[in-house]
Amino acid sequence: MTTTQSLAIEPKAITISQYEALVSDVEIAKQQAVESFNYEDSNGDKAARSYIAGLRKIRARIEAARKEAKAYALEYGRAVDGQAKGLEAQILGLIEPHQQALDVITQREKDRVAAHEEKLRLISAMVQSASIPDQPAATIREAIIWLQVCPTGDMEEFEQQANSEIDTGLRILEALHAAAVEREKREALEAAEAQRLAAEQEARQKAEEEARQAEWVERGRQEAAAAAARAVADAEAKVKESDHRAALAEADRVAMEAAMAEVSRNREEREQQARKEKETMREQLIDQLSIRMTGLNRKEAAGLIVDGTLHPAITIDWGMVS
Repeated sequence: MTTTQSLAIEPKAITISQYEALVSDVEIAKQQAVESFNYEDSNGDKAARSYIAGLRKIRARIEAARKEAKAYALEYGRAVDGQAKGLEAQILGLIEPHQQALDVITQREKDRVAAHEEKLRLISAMVQSASIPDQPAATIREAIIWLQVCPTGDMEEFEQQANSEIDTGLRILEALHAAAVEREKREALEAAEAQRLAAEQEARQKAEEEARQAEWVERGRQEAAAAAARAVADAEAKVKESDHRAALAEADRVAMEAAMAEVSRNREEREQQARKEKETMREQLIDQLSIRMTGLNRKEAAGLIVDGTLHPAITIDWGMVS
């Protein structure tokens, strides 16, 4: 049987002088072991930590003794390690329940602080999100209401900081909200004015178109009358020696056909001109809408159409909406 095996069966048979005093210290520590402390109390916390510190000192002495004992002879190394580990295990057994209790409290404190810090982060994020330039007044108002109802009474030592950040955020957002309301009022007035000007322009264009059509009609009538007169004169010259009445009837027919042809030609010219003007207005409207929708997504463009603010020419017939 080897020395190591003898130690495993009967450790007391091996005497290592460096451990003799330590064995006594370990036994005393075990006899004076404390089952628990009031870890929640500051005095109990200090007592537990002091108790652990004393046991750690014994452990450190065990380690120092182990190294010293191993220096004497290599063949005792395993015996020294085994007995040191056994002594350490006994000390660690005394330390572990107290250290676990302290670790639980430490982690609980970390979790508590992290929860409060997360709420502070949410407050800051809410203010920053609503402070983005050109935010709608309604969005800023929602952030203000969120800050106003945000509870801070459970934030313990962080309550003052949270209230300070909320107060600062409310001052900033209320100023931004007032500015946003004024901006939206101004934009609404500008849109209404643009719509009024567009309506006036449309009325002018309509009046001008009607005037042109009237001018074309009058011109056609005059040309038709002139053509009829010429036809009558020609007919009269040709039928001087024939039946005067038949010549006049023929002249009237020719004049009427010429007049109808002239009116038809004038109508075609007017329609062609109207189509050209409508196409020009169509291209202008497409260009205006393209500029207005630059940078907008589909939903934003649809919102402007529904609100009647995309272009004065575009309105919604709500009677057709089902």
